[in-house]
Amino acid sequence: MKTFIINYKAYREGIDRGIEIAMAAGQISKRFDVDVIAAVPFTLCRGAAKLAKAIAQHMDPVEPGAATGHVSWYEIASSGCRGTLINHSEDRMEMDGISKVVELCKANGLESYVCVESLEVAEEAARLNPTAIAYEPPSLIGAAMSGGVSVATADERIVREFVELVHESSGSLALIGAGIKDAVDGRRSVELGSDGILVSSAIMKGDSRRKIEELAASLVG
Repeated sequence: MKTFIINYKAYREGIDRGIEIAMAAGQISKRFDVDVIAAVPFTLCRGAAKLAKAIAQHMDPVEPGAATGHVSWYEIASSGCRGTLINHSEDRMEMDGISKVVELCKANGLESYVCVESLEVAEEAARLNPTAIAYEPPSLIGAAMSGGVSVATADERIVREFVELVHESSGSLALIGAGIKDAVDGRRSVELGSDGILVSSAIMKGDSRRKIEELAASLVG
C-alpha cells in the first residue's frame, strides 16, 4: 500500500477546513486503498484522528512531566494520533534528538516519519529504522505554489539513489516530498521506486478533496 501524507503546516486553510480535509482523507484512503495520513496541528489532533489516520507535525524528545511548552509522546498517543513527523524542514532537529524521538515512538507504539534534506542525513536516519524517511530538498519546498518543478522531476537520479539507500539499509518506507502538485508528480514518484509522497500547499491552497483524489489515484495507477 502506498503512503500519502498531507501536511497541514500552519496554513489558515488547514485550521479553518482541517476537519473537512481529514474527513476527505479518511474516505479517499478507503476508496483507493492508499494510506492517506493527515499531519495536523496539535489543536486538531483529537478531531482529525476520529476521521482519518492522523499524525502530529512534531514531537519533542521528552517524557510526560515537567516539560512546559514541549509535546510528549503521551500527548500524541492520547489524542488518537498514530505517530508524528520528525525533523521537517521548518522544524529541524539535531540527529541526537531525532534518534530519541524515534526511540520513544517505537517504545510507545507510535509511527515515526523522519524528514531529511539530503542523502547524507537520509543515511543517518536509516540507521534508526523509523517507519518512513521522507526526502524533501529545501530548494523545492513550496514549488507547487510557484509553478516550479517537484522533487519527482527535478533530479530523478538523486531520488532513485535515495530510494535505493533507504530500501537497502533499513526497513523504512522511502517517501518523497517538495513541490508535489499533480497526478504527473504522483505517478512519477511511484515510477522512481518511492513508497509514497508528502504534500502540503497543493492541497491546502486549492480544491482539497479533488486534489487528494487526484494524487491518491495517481499512486495506484
